[in-house]
Amino acid sequence: MPRLQKHRFHNGRSGSAIAVHVILNAKENRVQKITPDGTMWVTMTRQNHDELLNDDLLAFLARVFGVEASDLEVVGGESGVNKWITVIGRTPDEIHTILEKLVN
Repeated sequence: MPRLQKHRFHNGRSGSAIAVHVILNAKENRVQKITPDGTMWVTMTRQNHDELLNDDLLAFLARVFGVEASDLEVVGGESGVNKWITVIGRTPDEIHTILEKLVN
C-alpha cells in the first residue's frame, strides 16, 4: 500500500484578503487611498524594507480593522512593497466599510 504524502492543511477560518501597496519613509502610518482595482495604499514611517516592516504593517492594520495582529498574515509579497494580507474575523463587506470611512 502506498504511503500518503504529508499535506499542509489550513484551519479555514473565515475572513478577507486584501491587496496592499506599501510606501516607505512617510511622515505617518496611514491608509493613503484605495485604488480603482481595490488595492489599499499604506504609508509607513519605516525607512527600509526589512524584517520588521511586515510586523509594523500588521500591527498598524490590526488597529485599522479592529482585530488582533495574530488575525493578520502576509500571504504574498513578503519581501516586496506589494503584498496580499489576510484578515481573519472581518468579512469583505466589513473591510470595505472600514476603508470607506478612512479614505472619505
